[in-house]
Amino acid sequence: MKFIRYADRLHAYWTGFFTSRPALKVYVRVMSAYYLGRNKSGPNTDSLADAIATANHHDAVTGTEKQHVAYDYALRLAIPPPPPNLLE
Repeated sequence: MKFIRYADRLHAYWTGFFTSRPALKVYVRVMSAYYLGRNKSGPNTDSLADAIATANHHDAVTGTEKQHVAYDYALRLAIPPPPPNLLE
């Protein structure tokens, strides 16, 4: 079988699906491990869970998202969760 490269415009090939954007993929894995370790904290980790779910979108997993979208994924993972409500 012959490998056929896909391009959506001139000089924009979609090759290297699973090898592109390795830094973002490592960041998602690190934050996922952190989340799993802190998951017993209760609802304080909900915003991180949402960010991890967003960063597991099919474009992020394959690395085919635009650069500004990759920045957005990283920003969502970097925003700290709100402090716990101590009055509850």
